[in-house]
Amino acid sequence: MLIWHNPRHDLSTLADWLAAAAGAAVVRDLTAAETALDQSGTPPLVLLSADPRSVIATALDRGTPPTEALRDWSAETEAMLGLFRRHRRLVHLVDAASARAYPEALADLLELPGDLPDVPADGSGPDPLSLVLAEHSLRADLTASLLADELAASTPDLTDGALPLPADPAAAFLSLQLSRSQLTEMTRRAETAETALNVQLRLTEAATNEMDRLQQRLEQVNAGLDSSQAQLDEVTTQLARRDNQITALSGHQQTLRAQIRDREEERAAIQAELDRVMASRSIRLTAPLRQLGDLVRRAQQRLRRGRT
Repeated sequence: MLIWHNPRHDLSTLADWLAAAAGAAVVRDLTAAETALDQSGTPPLVLLSADPRSVIATALDRGTPPTEALRDWSAETEAMLGLFRRHRRLVHLVDAASARAYPEALADLLELPGDLPDVPADGSGPDPLSLVLAEHSLRADLTASLLADELAASTPDLTDGALPLPADPAAAFLSLQLSRSQLTEMTRRAETAETALNVQLRLTEAATNEMDRLQQRLEQVNAGLDSSQAQLDEVTTQLARRDNQITALSGHQQTLRAQIRDREEERAAIQAELDRVMASRSIRLTAPLRQLGDLVRRAQQRLRRGRT
């Protein structure tokens, strides 16, 4: 017979007692135990396991973080159950607490000869509060919880219908106190969350109203911008028409200036011709005749005015 236990679970005293009673060997390595089974196939293997809550609580007492303690226990238990699944006919899963409480039932299970020596006393257990925290951590993790259930189902019942092992009163009391404290804390958190939610709803409503007001203001501004844009387009159109008119008037002005220059040049030419004619000899010789003609015309005009 081979006996294995996890060295970190404080089961060495029980393992040594069982080894002495059964004339068995204690192995410390799970792989070595499976190798021995594969080679011989005859000696049964006893896997001593501790209560999951006790293992996790002990790790918590040693300062291990809850998540790490739960992860370590899950890995170790998965390895142990894996070996059990592969060699069900040759492996006995034994709960350490039940073995201490019911040694005769354990002797019947393992078919131990003769009278058993006294079972060594169990050491001090973990802190009750750590047990409560371990329980909550274990049940909060689905994978770990399923492993614990499989371990319990794979472990034979040594009580033979006897009353279950008594619960630790301190742990039970702390569990009750913790449950009440958790309920109070959950109620307080729910009230705080409800208050925060109401505040958030009021803030959301105020923000919604402000957004509506700003949306209306934005629509007004957009309407004003559209009107201003229309006015700007109209002014731009008018300026374009004025520019066209100015361009046209500028062209007409240039045409008129050109005509004025032509008229001035023509007048200068006529004046020059007139000056030339007036300065000619014929004009000087006929000057008395023109003067006489002027006197005759004025005399005729006076006669006509006298008759009237």
